[in-house]
Amino acid sequence: VTFPPLCTAAGVQNVQNHHQQQQQLHHMTNKYVNTIAKPLSSVLRNSPRVPIFSNSLPDTVERLVFEHEVVYKLIEYQNVRMSGWPQRVKQAFGRRKFLYNAVVHRANTFRMGTFEQRKERAARSMDVERESLGSLSVYKYILHLKQKK
Repeated sequence: VTFPPLCTAAGVQNVQNHHQQQQQLHHMTNKYVNTIAKPLSSVLRNSPRVPIFSNSLPDTVERLVFEHEVVYKLIEYQNVRMSGWPQRVKQAFGRRKFLYNAVVHRANTFRMGTFEQRKERAARSMDVERESLGSLSVYKYILHLKQKK
């Protein structure tokens, strides 16, 4: 059996072609990493989820509960880390979350009906209480509740 010498013209050409293909593959890989993988990693980075909602409070507690659950879906942010949120968003969310949690707490004291019905009743009763305190705004009512604690 005779083996062809490695240093023939064909052998050298094969090594050069292989080397050139490896360089092209390396170039294509770098291009992929720079155009797709790096931007994708910035999207997948653990960045904070920031809710989008109105900073101003609604006119009633009932409306706040509706907005919290249905309109802005803030219930999804109840246990989210807020460290990357802008200060105004943190404060506005904190006010809404405080009042929503107060409604849930009051709803848990009621015994009749489904939890949704009890929440509606709790929100209505808080609106009646707010009106009986001299038609307090929702913001002033939050301050009132915080003083009671």
